[in-house]
Amino acid sequence: MRRLRAPGIFMINMIKMLNHQRITHTLLALYFLVPFLILPVGRDVYTEWIFPRMVFVLMFGLTGLLLFRKEILSTNRIVLLASVGYLFLVFLSDFLTPDELVFKVVGHEERYDGFLYQTGKVLAFITALILVNKQKLPRAYFFIGSGFLTTAILQAALLAFHLFFNFDVVGELLYEGQKNKIPIGTVGFKVLLILSIGTGLLYILIQETKAWKAVSIFLAFMAGLAAGRSSAIGLIASLFTGSWWHYRSKSSSKAIFFLAVVMVFSLAFVFRNQILIPFEVRPITTLSTYTLQTRFLIWKISLRLLETHNWLLIQGFGSDAMRYLLIKELPKDPVLQKLYIRFMIMENRLPADTVEGLEIVTRKEFGLRATALHLIYRTREEPDRTKHFLAAVNLDKAHNLWLDLWIRYGLFATLLYTLIAFGPLLFSIGDLIKGVLGQWKTRAMLWVSLVLLAHGIHYLAWFPMPLWEPLFLLIAALGWNLVDNKDT
Repeated sequence: MRRLRAPGIFMINMIKMLNHQRITHTLLALYFLVPFLILPVGRDVYTEWIFPRMVFVLMFGLTGLLLFRKEILSTNRIVLLASVGYLFLVFLSDFLTPDELVFKVVGHEERYDGFLYQTGKVLAFITALILVNKQKLPRAYFFIGSGFLTTAILQAALLAFHLFFNFDVVGELLYEGQKNKIPIGTVGFKVLLILSIGTGLLYILIQETKAWKAVSIFLAFMAGLAAGRSSAIGLIASLFTGSWWHYRSKSSSKAIFFLAVVMVFSLAFVFRNQILIPFEVRPITTLSTYTLQTRFLIWKISLRLLETHNWLLIQGFGSDAMRYLLIKELPKDPVLQKLYIRFMIMENRLPADTVEGLEIVTRKEFGLRATALHLIYRTREEPDRTKHFLAAVNLDKAHNLWLDLWIRYGLFATLLYTLIAFGPLLFSIGDLIKGVLGQWKTRAMLWVSLVLLAHGIHYLAWFPMPLWEPLFLLIAALGWNLVDNKDT
């Protein structure tokens, strides 16, 4: 027994001997590895780029709490209770749902955002609160601002190598329905890079570092090549905010620099097709309303599910609730059936006005998730010939953060997560209105508030994933630190 215990005691003593400040820096640095955990073993998108992140976030949270367990109660008690309450309601929803165990614990293989990930992200968030509290405020922002810029530079380098040298260190991924090839290393690139640059550049408002100016312009150019419309609007808004701030602060040179970055980004974004044509890579650009129409339809389906189940309050239907409820309710709810058929027609570009019949196909021997829709339709090109389309019921997200959480974990859990993730924005509005632009804390609060607001807008039509959510919660932890340190 003594021999078995000796290595454990030795490791604990070694950890105790380490400087807590170094441990803090090391953990914060490791936090930024989340976007780069990729296992290139094929072209299975979800297994490769989500599962490693889920495991890493869980291990990070557990490690942080074990190392800093004595500091847990020194964090914001309201936020701590909200975090524990959210996790308890997630547990309640997952394990009281008559769903298969694998979907409760790890979630569906397309997301891996089941109970293990939910536990990991809450523990990682609490760890982030502790780590930020252990730093002096300006130093914490310097360290984390540097981390975001480093992340942005690495992501931009991945894209640059792929576009200009046709070299991808982790293997290509061919998206279904898209002609262009995107390196798997840049999956989620549009969200991560744009927000990383936005936070990194706004960090310059907090503490000027001249050496980053050239890097910022390079990043702005690379971001413009891959940006979607919503990301472009968000970054341009943040850059104009920086320009306005420096102009108000009577720093014309800095204001001109920010405007120059706006110009570089905008030119790269507007002319990205022309720039990328020689490299045989064309980013997806669409001005149609198709995406918005699809979102409206998904929200109608989500609301129908909530109505069917009496507007869930305490208990949701678990991590894979959207898909589970659709498969369960489609055969017996004609309104829901009609809505989902419309969604399936839009998603697969089927001729909506020529659908002649529908069957619900269920093979009981393969379980609930084997349910599928069988559509019979005709095309205008071949009006005398019927065609068949068999589609799995695969809609698993409400594509709205709040609707999605409500269906999965109930209304109370949704409200608690909103407090955890967006609370600093609500608490800082008054201070920002009354604040003086020259004060360090006011500049930091504006930085955090813009990031949280950008995510709130983004999540109106999307949902969190392990690629970005842990880093977003790091920003939320910074915000709570500002709220707690009112005299800073």
